[in-house]
Amino acid sequence: DFWQRSMAMNGVAILVVGLMYLAGGAMFNDRNQAVLGVWFLIVNIAALVSGPEHFLTVLMILGPLGFFAGAAAGMHGSRRGPRSA
Repeated sequence: DFWQRSMAMNGVAILVVGLMYLAGGAMFNDRNQAVLGVWFLIVNIAALVSGPEHFLTVLMILGPLGFFAGAAAGMHGSRRGPRSA
């Protein structure tokens, strides 16, 4: 079926994106990037479970929310002053 194949191809693309964010978080010791990778993997599973009718809608809504949360966490982390030991 056309919709099943297109959903599978997009699911593999989002899987690669999530794994790349996880790898980047591990390489650069960046927790926000690793959490974003896990978020994309969870969103991908949720989109695949939702079926072809709602696959892109779930990605369109939940994907950017991860970026906004990551940006907010990054801004919150950069506003903290140096920690005393």
